[in-house]
Amino acid sequence: MLSFTRLNGQAARRGLPIHFPRYQLQREADCTEFQAALLALLKEVPLLTDAETLVVEHWLYFYERCIGCVGVLKDWLMRAVSAALDDGDDRLSLERIQEQALSISQCEQMALDAIEGEQKLHYTEGRREHLWRLLQGEGPFVLVPSQTPGEAGAIQGAKEQAASSSQRREPATASYDTEPPPKRGGGRIGARAPRRDTVGATSSEEKPKRCPFSGAVDISPARLTQAGIVKLQCPECSAMWTARIQGTMVIFPPHPPRTTRVVQTVSRWIKQGGAWELSEHKM
Repeated sequence: MLSFTRLNGQAARRGLPIHFPRYQLQREADCTEFQAALLALLKEVPLLTDAETLVVEHWLYFYERCIGCVGVLKDWLMRAVSAALDDGDDRLSLERIQEQALSISQCEQMALDAIEGEQKLHYTEGRREHLWRLLQGEGPFVLVPSQTPGEAGAIQGAKEQAASSSQRREPATASYDTEPPPKRGGGRIGARAPRRDTVGATSSEEKPKRCPFSGAVDISPARLTQAGIVKLQCPECSAMWTARIQGTMVIFPPHPPRTTRVVQTVSRWIKQGGAWELSEHKM
């Protein structure tokens, strides 16, 4: 349904996406809330049910077959109760619930659809910058204004939602599993497995993943905007990044160290001595 709001600009402005997020297995708070919701639904069943045991021992199974969506869970329990009443049974057992569960293939398709929709609602700072470039046309680029607390919180929530959706991890150990599958060994006992040997000397030192230079720089936002140049060159590794404005400060963002040395001429701010100056020399 979300795709219909992106057919054109008219459809986009007339639609209002409202996201009802599912419970995420990677979040401890969501797991607790899901168990509470499952217990509340089981207590409403008009049959004899050991609700506490089902929740404590089998909640991962319930999560797997409803992908964390309470609406799917409710429909599933209603099918199980209806089947038990049709057979004249006065008890809702785990076996009866398993008979009415959705198949693995159905759950896989629902999970793929849910993750795709969650990713469409994932708004990043890069997309916001792209919007500003579209709005400004071919003129000199003006820095994107800082976000309000409400906007920053919404974007952070979207990032967490997308991150938890992309990390599709299987449950650690489900109580309904019987025993792990047997391990299959390969090759003869005592024989070395084929692998590629390392050639030449190796260094035990790992390259740093992030340059030590970042944070506020001694340039005023007004000076940066007036010059129309938003690129800063790191005085540590010579990497070039776009400056960020936060209130009255200009921030050099955290970044990985520069590893390539491609000669190019780019207008940028460089630190000479103790001051930042504009430069158009090759780097």
